[in-house]
Amino acid sequence: MDKPGLFGLRHCNHDFLKKSAWGKNIFASTFPVALGCYMHDRHIQPVYLQMDADGQLIQTGITVQELYGMDPLSEDIFFAFETALPRYQPLVVGKLPGTDVVIMTRSGESLAGLEIKLTALPDNSTCDLNETAYGCEIVTRPDTIVYLALSIALVFQEQRPVLREWLSPFLAIENWRDPQDVIPFLAEMAQVLQRLMRAHVQQQQPLVMQPIWKTEGKSLTLHQNAFDMFVWSNFAFTRLFIRAGSTTTTSASIDRPSRALIWLIKMLLDFATEGQIQHRRVIDGLSYDTRNDKAFSVSGRITQPFMASDALRRPRIERQSVKALILGGGQMLLSPERRLDAVLMSMPELFTGA
Repeated sequence: MDKPGLFGLRHCNHDFLKKSAWGKNIFASTFPVALGCYMHDRHIQPVYLQMDADGQLIQTGITVQELYGMDPLSEDIFFAFETALPRYQPLVVGKLPGTDVVIMTRSGESLAGLEIKLTALPDNSTCDLNETAYGCEIVTRPDTIVYLALSIALVFQEQRPVLREWLSPFLAIENWRDPQDVIPFLAEMAQVLQRLMRAHVQQQQPLVMQPIWKTEGKSLTLHQNAFDMFVWSNFAFTRLFIRAGSTTTTSASIDRPSRALIWLIKMLLDFATEGQIQHRRVIDGLSYDTRNDKAFSVSGRITQPFMASDALRRPRIERQSVKALILGGGQMLLSPERRLDAVLMSMPELFTGA
């Protein structure tokens, strides 16, 4: 019998012989990367969401080899999970947070860094709709905003004065910690960011890998068409929190999506003026009386129009393929979260009879 493992992940910083490598949080990153390797093997391209020159979000395809920076099935590829992307370290003050996966050569050359959002289809907001309207909830952690800011900052590494000029209207903000000082600038922040990205649209790059797993409605049963992959460029990903957040000057408070926009602008402004980003100071200092355990979340009703495609309606990887993705009895080592609601749903007999 083969040893426990995941398709394509022959060289990585997890030992799949150990049960600890199959924990819920680890599996949420390792399984998507294996899915990418499997899609490459089957010549299926993920759906790539990116911004066009008019600032509109468009869908194209991206090969997994382009996404990972080399052949995903090469003997020379190494997957480093929860690891900092070295090329960004000079751009930050303090320790750089880990991204979900850094793809590198076995000799240590970093090729790509990706954030991973493993999402269920449908989510609670769309499960009662027609199947063609199903969507996925995306929950974003603060570190994703850090890597988003760094990916944009890198474009201006040799021309920080240009970035400072783009962001000059926000030098007028006297106290970034005071919502009343910041709220009047929210609409302009969204507009400036949109114009900046349109002017540099050729320099966008993949940031977020979003595999989807589809169930039969709200049940715990995988749909026959079970898995697929979407990839968001750094520019395209901003559409989620700019669209979901308040950008008016009439609001008396700052919601999470708007706060994510503020974090991004402040990090970029700090980089433009100081040459480095103090990401912890920004995130911890600009909380606006809201916990910063997550940056923001958007429901499937918001993501569905962006992701609407044949791949969303009918994911291209069938559920039987899970046997090729999880190897050597690895499923027996999984440690799923035990939730009372899931247990009760799986035992309908408790509610029948006397």
